[in-house]
Amino acid sequence: MLKLNIIKKIFFIVIPLIFFVTISSHIFAARQFLDYFFQVPFFLFFAVFFIFFLNFFLTSTRLMLAYRQFGYAVPFRNIFKAGIMGQISGYFMIPFFSAMVGQHYSLKNFGIPRAVTAIVALYERVLMGIIASCLSLCSVFLIWPHLVSKVMMYCFQFIEICAVILCIFCVLVFRGWSLKEKKFFSLFLSKRSFIYGSGIVFFSFLSFFLVANSFMVLLFFFNQSFSYKIILGSCLIVSFISSLPISFNGWGVREFASVTVFKTLGVPIEESLFISIFIGAVSLFSLIILSLLSKYVLKESKYTSQLIVEIPLFKGLNLEKFLIAFLTYSASIGLFFQLHFSIPPIMINISPTDLIALCGLLIFFDEFYHDRIRYTVPYMKTFFICLPVVFSVSLLNGIFHFGFTSWAFYNKFLGLFVLLGYAGLGIVFVKNFGKQGVYRIIDIMGITLFFIVLFKFLFVPFFMEFGILNARSGEGFQGYAGNRNAFAIQLLSVFCLLCYRSKYCFNVSKSFISMQNFLSGVILMGIYYTYSRGCIIATLCFIAMFMFFKIMTLKNLFHLFFSALFLPAIFYLLNGALIFFNLIVAYFSSLPFSWLPSYLLSVYSFQYSDEQSNQERVYTLIEGVKLWLSYPLFGAGLGRFVFNELEKKHRYLTIHHTFLWFLAEFGVLGTFPVCFYGYQIMKEIKTHIKYFFKFKYNIPFENFLHLILLVIICLLGQIYEIFYQRILWLIFGFSLTTLRLSFGTNDSKK
Repeated sequence: MLKLNIIKKIFFIVIPLIFFVTISSHIFAARQFLDYFFQVPFFLFFAVFFIFFLNFFLTSTRLMLAYRQFGYAVPFRNIFKAGIMGQISGYFMIPFFSAMVGQHYSLKNFGIPRAVTAIVALYERVLMGIIASCLSLCSVFLIWPHLVSKVMMYCFQFIEICAVILCIFCVLVFRGWSLKEKKFFSLFLSKRSFIYGSGIVFFSFLSFFLVANSFMVLLFFFNQSFSYKIILGSCLIVSFISSLPISFNGWGVREFASVTVFKTLGVPIEESLFISIFIGAVSLFSLIILSLLSKYVLKESKYTSQLIVEIPLFKGLNLEKFLIAFLTYSASIGLFFQLHFSIPPIMINISPTDLIALCGLLIFFDEFYHDRIRYTVPYMKTFFICLPVVFSVSLLNGIFHFGFTSWAFYNKFLGLFVLLGYAGLGIVFVKNFGKQGVYRIIDIMGITLFFIVLFKFLFVPFFMEFGILNARSGEGFQGYAGNRNAFAIQLLSVFCLLCYRSKYCFNVSKSFISMQNFLSGVILMGIYYTYSRGCIIATLCFIAMFMFFKIMTLKNLFHLFFSALFLPAIFYLLNGALIFFNLIVAYFSSLPFSWLPSYLLSVYSFQYSDEQSNQERVYTLIEGVKLWLSYPLFGAGLGRFVFNELEKKHRYLTIHHTFLWFLAEFGVLGTFPVCFYGYQIMKEIKTHIKYFFKFKYNIPFENFLHLILLVIICLLGQIYEIFYQRILWLIFGFSLTTLRLSFGTNDSKK
């Protein structure tokens, strides 16, 4: 216990230290611009200071309305202090997560559930993002009319994703909600909720315009020749990019956005950097003044949690429990939709549900800190502490050897906490809803992937044929994952879960089991059409394993392959109908006849990886081994391989081997905690396999999830870098707190 407390202290010291070093590097990089600050007139400094001073009060009012919408009438002075604490935390913790932590621990005396704090922060961020993105989109049309066609292409992709999500939502509603779930969602369609929501939108609109005005004041001071509309549009775009939760209170991203956007208007780079740093410094100064004001002037209210509940909105409902369910349902749908941004020479991959994962991280962090979790695998507390420490040491090691790189910090280091958020969300969900809750999540993920495969395989080709969507010829069958191998891993994971779900579901109709088999068959077809050799081989291995453990029979296998032929049959029937339609049109008109629609040949690239991809994979393995041998114990540092490739060949390339990536960048010492966790999982699985052969009992659900993860990592981890696959971490969380069933119970028997 003493060692665990020491590790906790090290963890809470090292993580803030890394964030402080990063923030300091941004601030001190602008030291050469300090001379410009003293040339700014006092009235200009006061104007920007007043804008941010007023903006803090607007955001606090918005936060107060959000809590009232969820039934908590927190006094404004306490809300104001919570908002200030969230802003201060943003300089030392993960973006967005810091705001939730600051608010939660400022309002903990009021008894507000952690999930309420998380959902309020997410609610604010989503509304602000929608408003800012709409205004920025209008600004793009105003300033750069030639980009309209390119922007509209992304809009069509967004509409495509929304159509898929709408179909998923309709099916889930059609399947039915419980009475409590209907009551929970009906609360947000009431007149009272509409009034509070309108107030939140109004104050978000005002806050966004205020921040944009701070840029406008400085731009007008240096460039009086620009028109008001052009400056307003460009400042709205910069404000939107700066507000994205991917940096510490906007530092770094604000400078990048200012230089990139203002450069198109003819503003020198020095002036753009000066404007962004000036605004950041004034914002920090106003935050310090307001924090002192809130500490020595404003007195906190002594109300208790019973006194701040506005009305009995959620009488008979466990609000925190339903919010956890809502977050997990949303994450299980949204993790299949990923966005890819190319900032040469690297590619950034984010998912809209990453913010939801950070909400889960807050809830899990509180449970973890107060020791309220019962794990199914030994030493998991130590594992969750050691992993961030290992990544922190590797990041500092990399900074020491080759300097700070944004790829290592933002993608790898901060990405780890997003992954822990997915695992934490799975843990707290299972703790509240048990195995039956996970079964429902499996159904939701199966329905989601079914519609993704259906839409991508049937509808998108026809939309492209008739010019509704722009064709992207040569693209692999990759869903919305941005990579066909990543999409294949998503399909394979859900396929395994559905196979277990269809075998061990009690008190359900045969039609439900048939529907489960149908979903599994369609997903199996999707795995094949990704043409991912590794995942196809892994699928065959899983089918053999399922038959060995009697999870699947020959009859089930026949149903799977029959269902897998369903969509291709419809595809070719529609293809034949279109050919017949072309023949009729050509017969009665002078138009030339096309025997095959163009989409059949141009939409997807149904082929395996070429020789260049194989050579690239072998190259990464050889270079990865060389890198490990050069730094065997502590590794070369986080992001070293990508840094070397960018320096030598000016290309973005990672090691296509999970274990070798760990050894090369973390060394033997850094790889040990991961291998130790795998050893503990193997011990658990070995025990239950022995019981399977001896007493004919089925493997418990949590150990089955462990088995899926272990096989995927051992098979696919040899040819891909799969550590950052979000769905694997969500399954990992589900496997850690599933209630153990004693051997011999009815639920564990065949």
